[in-house]
Amino acid sequence: MSFFSAHAADLDSDLIGYYKFNGTLKNELGGEAEFIGAQLSSSFDDEPTFETGYKDASLCVMSEIGDGLKLDCVPKDNTYTISFWAKAETEGFAAPLIWIGSETHRDASYSRWIGIWADFNTNGWGRTPSIGSNDEQNSKVGAIPEKGLSNSESFGWTYITMTVNDGYGALYYNGTEVANTTDNFERSLVPSYASGTNTHLPSMFGGDGYDDSAIYVAVNAWDAPPTIYFDELRVYDGALTADEIAALYATYEGHTPSEEDPNYVETTDTEPADSESGAGGDAGDNSEANTQDPSGGSGSSGDDDNKTGSKLNVTDIIIYVLIAVNVIIIIIICVIFIKIQLRRKNSK
Repeated sequence: MSFFSAHAADLDSDLIGYYKFNGTLKNELGGEAEFIGAQLSSSFDDEPTFETGYKDASLCVMSEIGDGLKLDCVPKDNTYTISFWAKAETEGFAAPLIWIGSETHRDASYSRWIGIWADFNTNGWGRTPSIGSNDEQNSKVGAIPEKGLSNSESFGWTYITMTVNDGYGALYYNGTEVANTTDNFERSLVPSYASGTNTHLPSMFGGDGYDDSAIYVAVNAWDAPPTIYFDELRVYDGALTADEIAALYATYEGHTPSEEDPNYVETTDTEPADSESGAGGDAGDNSEANTQDPSGGSGSSGDDDNKTGSKLNVTDIIIYVLIAVNVIIIIIICVIFIKIQLRRKNSK
């Protein structure tokens, strides 16, 4: 069994939600997401829109309609993973791609929530996706990539993954970690808002979380949705490792970004973060103070041209190392065998 096939089997063990968006909101593990309106409105008469997606069809959230989803799966505690493909075509919005929160505790200033945010304003504060959060102390812990796209009106198809491991949060673009809530401390507490030394995301699920915490797509309690496409959304009741996330991304072989793609961004490059900006997603405010620190390049895959990336990822390196180790072991065994045979011959 190959490295990838072994990991592909493991990637389904903690899966609690899988939404292909191929013309339906079906959870492939049973159930269905709920189609809702802006600001978590349940009274919504429209129908979901499906367009050409990253893989087959995709869900299109339209800003002029103001729609989104409430997922039907809930992690059992505060260790989980959310991953999805997304592409945005909008401007003038600061809004969540994913929002984890409570409908009954929806006050933005004094309640707990976690979100994957993107700011599409064209006023010089535009950002690619970052993790932001809030708690009762208004501390706003986040994970903000270094490399920003100022004045960004959109971003192409990007595979975004957020892991939360007992409060430790990490953000990945296209299988590569770009930010987390502790290692890059200067960007984990957004300076315009936060103080203290807390670098862990708030508890949302289990005994310490709200009873009605849920995972929402493209909507929260106050912002208007952007125009954005979602595809292949997964929710895990556990935190995937970096190798597992790379392996999951690799399952989309033929769709991975290439340096030849005009939208390709090398996520290992870094640029100084802008400490002047605030935390994304404050209630009802799409102004400059509502944006996050500069986030990492989108690493977007662009057109679905079936090109594969020219860079080696972690799993490729591991495979080559294992092959090299096996070759060395075989050589050693052969040498030992030859020496034994020579000794036997000389002893006769």
